[in-house]
Amino acid sequence: MLIYILKFSACLAVFMVFYRLVLERSSMHTFKRFYLLGAILVSLVIPKLSIIEYIEVQSYETFQMIDMPIDYSVVETIPQETNINYTQLLLWSIYGLGVLLCAIKFFRNLYRIITDINSNPKVRSGNFINVLIDHLKTPHTFFHYIFINQYKFENGEIPEEVLLHEQTHACQKHSLDVMCIEILQIIFWFNPLLYILKRDIKLNHEFLADQAVLKKGIQPSTYQTILLAFSSKAQHHDLANAINYSSTWHAVGVLKKRFTVMKTHTPKRSIWLRSLLLLPVLAVLFYSFAERSILEIPIIDTNEIELYLNEQHQLLLEDEVITLEDIKIMYKKNPKLKVSVKLFPDADPEISQKLLEDLRKTGIKKMMVCSSRIGEFQQTPTSTATESDLKTHYNNVEFQILDANQKLISTKRFSELSSEEKALLPPVNVPSKRSPQPSDLERWKDAKTYGIWYDGNRIENNTLDSFSASDFSLFYESKLEKNAINYGKHFYQISLYSEAYYNDHYKNGVKPLSSSTKIAIKQRTFQQIATPKQMAAYNALAKSYNDQNNNNRTVKRNDVERLYELYGKLSDAQKTDAEPFPNFPPPPEAPSTPHSEEKETSLIPPPPPPIPVDASPEHQKEMQAEIERYEKTYKRKVRTMQVDDTGERLNLIVNDEVYEPSSYNSDTVKTGFVKINGIPHYSVSINNNTRYYNREGFEVNKNGQLVSKSQVSASQVVPGQYITKVFSDSKIVTEFKDDQPHRKNTVIDVPLPPKSIEPVAPISALDLVNELAKKDATFYNEGREITSSKAIKLIEKNSDLNVFVKHSKTKNPKIFITKDTFIPKQSNSISKPTSANIISHIKVMNRHHARFFLGETEITYKEALSFVRKHKNAKVISSMEHNTTVISLPKGTKN
Repeated sequence: MLIYILKFSACLAVFMVFYRLVLERSSMHTFKRFYLLGAILVSLVIPKLSIIEYIEVQSYETFQMIDMPIDYSVVETIPQETNINYTQLLLWSIYGLGVLLCAIKFFRNLYRIITDINSNPKVRSGNFINVLIDHLKTPHTFFHYIFINQYKFENGEIPEEVLLHEQTHACQKHSLDVMCIEILQIIFWFNPLLYILKRDIKLNHEFLADQAVLKKGIQPSTYQTILLAFSSKAQHHDLANAINYSSTWHAVGVLKKRFTVMKTHTPKRSIWLRSLLLLPVLAVLFYSFAERSILEIPIIDTNEIELYLNEQHQLLLEDEVITLEDIKIMYKKNPKLKVSVKLFPDADPEISQKLLEDLRKTGIKKMMVCSSRIGEFQQTPTSTATESDLKTHYNNVEFQILDANQKLISTKRFSELSSEEKALLPPVNVPSKRSPQPSDLERWKDAKTYGIWYDGNRIENNTLDSFSASDFSLFYESKLEKNAINYGKHFYQISLYSEAYYNDHYKNGVKPLSSSTKIAIKQRTFQQIATPKQMAAYNALAKSYNDQNNNNRTVKRNDVERLYELYGKLSDAQKTDAEPFPNFPPPPEAPSTPHSEEKETSLIPPPPPPIPVDASPEHQKEMQAEIERYEKTYKRKVRTMQVDDTGERLNLIVNDEVYEPSSYNSDTVKTGFVKINGIPHYSVSINNNTRYYNREGFEVNKNGQLVSKSQVSASQVVPGQYITKVFSDSKIVTEFKDDQPHRKNTVIDVPLPPKSIEPVAPISALDLVNELAKKDATFYNEGREITSSKAIKLIEKNSDLNVFVKHSKTKNPKIFITKDTFIPKQSNSISKPTSANIISHIKVMNRHHARFFLGETEITYKEALSFVRKHKNAKVISSMEHNTTVISLPKGTKN
């Protein structure tokens, strides 16, 4: 809003400067009137206009190892405290007060005019109504009402020039201009430019009225004398046009300007030149203050196709089945063709190897097969859905089979569906049983924040007192949107389900859909049909080659390519009726090279193991040199891949891509989470260019203001990745637009690692400790927690100590300093504190962000600290595994 107001003011200022310098003293008063009104309108519109710049960008995929915190449990949204921006609240309050005062002033003036009209005698004079008022010194006009002194009017003492002047105001409806600028002043009361503009508009009204009077043949000297006679300090209404306009402020200057303009005559040529000067002003304002947006148009690489192998072992190209024969034909038409295949999750490695061999047989030289081991990951805890589960879930549903034009072909039941049609059905989500914590039940008793549903029925929050956490077999916590019916009554909905309800609604673990459910399935046309003309062209060309003698045959390359093109368009039925495809002799083989790409992968030994995270600098250097020797010897790139969330890492040869060190300059991608205005945002940094995304998937700047006008697509966040949702601590931080539904099974696909392995620069133990101390790391010496300064002193005194790092990529890494060559084991439970150290124990647990409980009731850190200060004999049990501290009093002790 602030940017818009500044742009509006800047545009208006430019228009006003142009008016004062070029137009004000000219005699083109009617043009000036519409110029001043148009300046307001154009200044309001230009900041809202957009200039879209289209740029072409190369479409490519890079494969990076992205460190993303992934938690696939049921999402729980915990309400956060909202910080009140008192500065913003104060500014809005001041603005609202200004609008109120200006509106009161406007309606008060309007009321006074209406009162004068209704309470005084009126005399109609043609299209005008003269309102006769006692003791009125200055005539003025409001729409077709002319306010004049009753005594002077009845005695004929009002000059005809004055009446003509006021009738011009009424005839040209100058009051409309004044009303518009007054209403705009109410909204933008704080903008001084509008007050100056209103004076210019009213002064131009006087120019128009003066011009109309002089056109009646009245001498300028006579008319100027009358104006001087009325230039007293008489008051009139702000909404009216008066003959002595601005007589209460710099009257002499205004009258002098009116007298000067009366004598001015602007030639037509000058009028045209001044009007044309307005065009470059408009152009400059448009290009300076209009919004700018860049629309990237991807350049599609026609030499590369991306395929997906589903669990039925079918290759799909954009949701259409493609065979190896089709790929062979495509390769013969385009020898530069590259093929990349993404396998279904948890595909057997033998499938990848067999697919590589099959693709190699088609003649493809450049190929890539990407597999993933993420089958156990789901966004909500689910069980595996079998064929029986699907039947139970969809048994009551009526399926409507539609053609490509959305017309109904037939209706079917689940048992009547083909395997291809079943593959198009939405996945079956089977929720696993889980019970809330006792602290959750206490939190949900707040009726102003939470609405409780039990087995589908609304219950009162205090009813939870009669339940224990184990009474519920399933629960969901969801935040209400602002358009929800109950939004305002409460802000979170809690759905609780009993054991009996769960067993009744999830038979065999699957919830059956009701008989009223209808699901539409659109048939897909997997094969195109050649036209009769194409069919005839193929038969003629194929027959000409089939009739030739195989021993004396001349084969033209263009004919071969044309035959493959036409043959690829034939349907299975057309191929049966068509001429057999000619048996062309194979082309001469290319001369072999020292490092031929035809070398079988199976002859290459496995790569060296990956470099351990805790390896010493010398060991890292030796292992990196071994990997580089392997790559140079076998001309294959070694990639490091993390198998799963256990941290296990393997070195793999993913495909037969030849190792070329200069061609592996991947983008540097870093992801993370930042808080903007107290709200977590997802950040993606590509080559030090960082972008931020909010909960709804919109790009924002560092201040949280929207940058993108629509939700960002899942494929546009990280190159080569398809990210629909980002989690942190069991909560969704960002959700992007799922614009490629056919990729749903591979949304969480583990990407290939970076194409180059940057050697790790050696770092001393002291430098490592200093660096991690800046990241609020926790330090341990021989199993006991120490401060960062003490850790630094230990390393400085004894350089032989070993330093181990755990959780280095989290917000709270742990550093273990020990004489041993391994990390000392930590117990999940901490020894009971004594009355002497119980307070320091509570402080230490708070630094670990532990949760505190007094018995079964969760309390804050301050409450826990206050309690143990009063009861130093309190019983305290802390658990590092659950990160909790439970406080209780010994038996027989009174609180």
